[in-house]
Amino acid sequence: MKNIMVLCLLLLVTGLEAQHECRFTSDSCLIPPGNTKLPVELIDVKMKDNAHVQFVRYNGRLFLRIVVTANLGFGKTGPLLLKSGTKQMYYKSATLSMPDKGAACFMLELYPNYEVTLREYGLSSIVFNGSAEFSVPHQDSELVKEGARCFYSLTNRN
Repeated sequence: MKNIMVLCLLLLVTGLEAQHECRFTSDSCLIPPGNTKLPVELIDVKMKDNAHVQFVRYNGRLFLRIVVTANLGFGKTGPLLLKSGTKQMYYKSATLSMPDKGAACFMLELYPNYEVTLREYGLSSIVFNGSAEFSVPHQDSELVKEGARCFYSLTNRN
C-alpha cells in the first residue's frame, strides 16, 4: 500500500512539472516599424536546435517572433509562408534579421486568423523567398499549438 501511494505521488509531481505554465514573461524586442527595442510581454516556445517561437504583446499589438538556426538567406526581405498542416499563412514582405550569428529571425504582426490557425494546427514549416525551407518537427508543432492557446487565453480576446 505504501509503494502504491509513493508511486501515485511521484506520478502526480512528474505530471505537474511537465505542464507548461501559462503566463507572460517580461523581455525586450525590436518592434516594427523602426525596430526600436521596447519592453514587451511574451510567451516563449522553445523548440529543438535552439529554435523558438515567441508570441509577443506590446501596447495592445500582437506579434509572432520566429527564431530558427537554419540558413534562410540572411538579411533579405521577401515573401514568407508559414505552413500549419494543410493551412497556410502568407506574409507578402517579411524581413529576415540576424539577432545572433547563425540564427535567422522574423518579427511579424500576428493577425487574429493566423493566431487561430496556430492554435488549431501548430506550425509545420517556414518557407522564405519561395525556396529556403525550415521544417518543424511534429512534437515542436504541438508546443507551438500549446503556446498559441496560452497566448490567446492571456490576451483576453476569447
